[in-house]
Amino acid sequence: MRIVWLLGLIAAALFAGIALYLQPLKPNVISLQFTFSESAFLAVLHGWQAEGVARFRAHFVADYALLVCYGAFGYTFARRARVFSSCPSGRKRLLTWALPLAALADAIENVLHLYLSSAASQAAAALFPAAGVAATFKWLLLGMFAAVAVLSLGKRTG
Repeated sequence: MRIVWLLGLIAAALFAGIALYLQPLKPNVISLQFTFSESAFLAVLHGWQAEGVARFRAHFVADYALLVCYGAFGYTFARRARVFSSCPSGRKRLLTWALPLAALADAIENVLHLYLSSAASQAAAALFPAAGVAATFKWLLLGMFAAVAVLSLGKRTG
């Protein structure tokens, strides 16, 4: 279980570092993640100005490390944690794959956001809602993992 906790701690540290690094951006990054149109996306970038967009684009190196860590953490945690050993197979499968799939959606979102935020972007209109859908899917999977994990822990301790 050491690798599980190591992955979890690294993911938490990366998340905290990214959050602190992006904290000056107003509106916040979450507001960009839930844009589904070119005008809404560009309005957020305009609010950040060139310095904020550069800060946003610079965070992706750490964000890719984060998504690898949280995807691996979710997979190994669901497979190795004793607390889930008595989970129904469907719930365990959901726990096992939720964070790796969230990480995949996050990677797709990152690629789209990097492209859409580049000065040279002549993006097709469909890419803006695609980025929003990828981000939404990521957050739904993260929330679902947390909810199923908490419910499983509650049933185990209750």
